[in-house]
Amino acid sequence: QYACNAISRRPFDNEIFRPNDEFDIKWTIVNTGTKTMQAGLDLKYSTGPQLTSTKIVELPELKPGDQYVVDFDAQAPDKPGKYVMIFLVEGGLCYPYTAIVVEK
Repeated sequence: QYACNAISRRPFDNEIFRPNDEFDIKWTIVNTGTKTMQAGLDLKYSTGPQLTSTKIVELPELKPGDQYVVDFDAQAPDKPGKYVMIFLVEGGLCYPYTAIVVEK
């Protein structure tokens, strides 16, 4: 009944950045459930390296099929490696993430 998905995620999975590069994270949250997601549900940081200073976003009401775009300013870590940052929509409705690779 309650579910969502993150579509049109940017950057693409495993996109390559240089250490400390600044970039935008953009997710489109879609209500894929059959019930309306009430206004005020939190999209919040869950786990992984924190690539953005934003830790929480309050979502508006989303009727089934409705979409909401979130956009964060982000910065790549200073050391090479693969990094995955995961957020969650309150109640575990979906888990938007960003997966990047940092190379020198």
